[in-house]
Amino acid sequence: MLCHRLYALSRWSAFFAAIFMSVRLIRQEEYLRLLGGMILIIEFIFISFLYEKKRIIFTCGYLYLFIIGFVNFSLAPLYYDTSQLAEDSLRYIGIPNDHFSLYFTVCFVFWLCIGIFVAVSKKSSNTFANINNICLVPFTKICLSKNIENTVLLIGFLFSLPLSLTKEVFAILYVPIICYFFAVFLAKGKADIQICLSAAGFGLILARFGTVRYIMVQFLLPLLIIFIMIKGQKRISRKKFIFLFISLTVLILLYGVCSEIIKLNIFYHGNYSIKEIFSDANRFFDFIYRQLYRLFGIWVHLGGNIIEHVQRNGFFYGLTYVKSISGFLGLPYISLPLISADYIQASYAQPGLLAEGYANFGIIGAILNMIVPFFISEFIFKRTVKKMSPEWLCLSIIPFTKVLLDGGSINSIIFGILSCMIAFFPFITQKKVVIKI
Repeated sequence: MLCHRLYALSRWSAFFAAIFMSVRLIRQEEYLRLLGGMILIIEFIFISFLYEKKRIIFTCGYLYLFIIGFVNFSLAPLYYDTSQLAEDSLRYIGIPNDHFSLYFTVCFVFWLCIGIFVAVSKKSSNTFANINNICLVPFTKICLSKNIENTVLLIGFLFSLPLSLTKEVFAILYVPIICYFFAVFLAKGKADIQICLSAAGFGLILARFGTVRYIMVQFLLPLLIIFIMIKGQKRISRKKFIFLFISLTVLILLYGVCSEIIKLNIFYHGNYSIKEIFSDANRFFDFIYRQLYRLFGIWVHLGGNIIEHVQRNGFFYGLTYVKSISGFLGLPYISLPLISADYIQASYAQPGLLAEGYANFGIIGAILNMIVPFFISEFIFKRTVKKMSPEWLCLSIIPFTKVLLDGGSINSIIFGILSCMIAFFPFITQKKVVIKI
C-alpha cells in the first residue's frame, strides 16, 4: 500500500542517515555527538513503527514528525557541527555557533512525549484498513452535497480568490477552495462544473504566483497530502513507488532551481541563464544544494541566530506571538523574522518553531512550540475521522503546510485555520447526513 511504502521510506531514510552520520562523526572523533544523534534516530524509528500501527494511514501529523521533528531538528544539527558551520561561514552570511546540546535536549524530550502519546492512543478504526468502492480518507462513506459545493465555490470566487490575487500575504485564502474540490474530484472520480471552475481559479493563482516558491508550497503540498490520504490504501508495487518518488523529487528540485533563477533575475537584477546553469554541472549542483539547504538545513542557521540573540538580550515572554495585535494591547511590536533577517542581511527570514519557542520561554518554550502543532494536527485529524467530509480533511492539512516546508510559526497555523474557517464555516460546525457512494 502507498501509505506503508511512505512509512517505510521514512524509516529507511533514517537508517541510511544514521550510517552516514556515524561514519562522518567517527572520523571527526565526535563520539558524544554520535551517541546523542543515534538516540534521537532510534527514538524516531521506534515511534514511526508505533504510529503506523496505530494510525495506519499516512497523516499530516506524521509528516510533521518526520520533516520538523526528525530531519530539521534531530538530523540537521548532527551534520552542522563546529567544522561544518565554519565551512558554511565562507558561503553564507550570519552563521551561528554550534547549539547541538540544546537541540538534543529539546528533541529528546519531544520524542519522549510523542512516544508516550502514541503508545496510549487507541488504534484507528478498521475502516482505514478495509476499502470498498470510492472513498475519502479512506472511508467507505463520505459526506458530499451540491449545496455545500456551490457555497464553497461562491465564497471562493467572491471573497477568497479576489483577495488572494491582490497581495502575497493573502494568497493562502484560496488554498482551502482548490483543496476542497480536489478532494471532491478524487472522491467522485470525475470532474463537474464546480471542480472545473475551481481549477480555473487556481490557474489564475499560478499565473500570478507561479514562480513564488513559498506560496506554491502552500498550494501544492496540501494537494499531494490529500492525494496520499485518499489513495493511501491503494496497492502499489515497489518499482512503481520508487519511480514515482524519484520523478517527483526531480520535478521539485528542478522547479526550485528555475524559480530561484527567476527570482534572482527579477528581484536582485541578476543575469542568470537557465540554459547555461543547466549545462554547467558544477553550477547546477550548487543550485541543487541550495534547494536542499533551504528546505532542511537553514533552520539550524536561522534558529541558531535567534537563540544567540535572546541569550544576549533576554527572552520575549510571548511578545512574538501577539505581534499582529500588539498595538491594541499597548505592547511593543516584536517580529522574529525581521530580527532573523538582520543577521543574514535579508528582508524576511522565519527562524522556525524551535527557535520561536526558545526566544519566548527558553527550553520549555522550545519543547512546547514543537509539541503543540502535532497535538493540534492529531486533534483535527480525529475530528476528520468522525466527520468524514472534505472540509474537515482540508482543515487537518492546510494549517500545517507552511510549517512543514517554509519555516512557519504557531501564528501560521492559526492563520491557516482561519482561512479554512472562512471557506467552510457554514459546514464544519453542523451535522450532516452521511451519503454512501
